[in-house]
Amino acid sequence: MGFGVSSTTAGNARMKKKLLRLSRAAQLVAGYGTALLGIVMFVHFVVRYASLPADAPGEISLSGWAFEFLLIVVPGLLVALGTYLQLRRNTRAFPPLGFGLLLSFFLVFPSFAWGTQADKLGMRMTFLWLIALVLTLVTSLANLFLEDDYGQ
Repeated sequence: MGFGVSSTTAGNARMKKKLLRLSRAAQLVAGYGTALLGIVMFVHFVVRYASLPADAPGEISLSGWAFEFLLIVVPGLLVALGTYLQLRRNTRAFPPLGFGLLLSFFLVFPSFAWGTQADKLGMRMTFLWLIALVLTLVTSLANLFLEDDYGQ
């Protein structure tokens, strides 16, 4: 009877280790994908608005572009930095990851969902960005709990 319990426990440990590896890979893809999508969205908006005539009402100044960069790219880079730190098992991973996710969810995503309604490609990128954010959040929490429970 004891033999069956230990083999089941060993099988569970192997399965949990595989789950942790899968969760880490998903977090890596989602975290870096968030940063990459933020950069792609910023470039898309630059190209889109750069093609407007100089006197068009949608023209954005240099300070406006700097603000857009801070609003779009920086949260994604914070998420990527937090993902990297968490996968390196650094204890200081939560502040950049958490701040980047919160900033993206509550500040950036609503503004893009509202502001890109006429731009179908922008809406699709915003939707993909939201999926990457949710996947990053779920996998980072899973990694946090799996590492605490089963450690590596």
